[in-house]
Amino acid sequence: NNQIFNLTSGVSISNINLNPAGADILFARVTGAPSRTGTIEILHNISQETISIIIDQAGQVGIAPQDSLPPLNTRAVDSRHVHFIYNQNVQNAVTLTLVWPDYPADNQSISFQSYLNPAKDDFDWAGTVIVNNQPQVLRIHTHSLSGVAAQFSITRDQRYNNVAMQINLDGQNLINYSAIGATTQGSAPGVIAPEPQ
Repeated sequence: NNQIFNLTSGVSISNINLNPAGADILFARVTGAPSRTGTIEILHNISQETISIIIDQAGQVGIAPQDSLPPLNTRAVDSRHVHFIYNQNVQNAVTLTLVWPDYPADNQSISFQSYLNPAKDDFDWAGTVIVNNQPQVLRIHTHSLSGVAAQFSITRDQRYNNVAMQINLDGQNLINYSAIGATTQGSAPGVIAPEPQ
């Protein structure tokens, strides 16, 4: 059951800037992932003061300092969240491998089929991998997946990741990260360059 939270009297919503566009946010019951991200401004009707509430992709909600919000439609993008398209059929892929070139003993193989839904049109893996005794936190999932291509989305926040890595699927290199988070296109045929979100 969805819970609806109403505003108290004396306050109103003065601005909504959500992506994708909309006026409500649903949080997934198990993961907490929001259906939309962005900012909502709340106006105190008497004092005319506003506060901005930020909803991020992890489902974290918080109040933003007024001087920290970028102007509308000027959101900064970086390698913490990237998308790329792999123009190959991945529905029968077997192994997703996280390769740590500087620490090969910590490489991790992930059963692709274990995180692919029964319809084979959605893949979603998230986890923490210990590399050189340090946790590396990331999420790899698809926004679209068919018999001809997949759009992958990777979340790899530099606050929780500091080791160079590669992501391979059945031995094909999809994307590479430097230790400081710079991305480069993988060498697999059909991989399109990553786009920061």
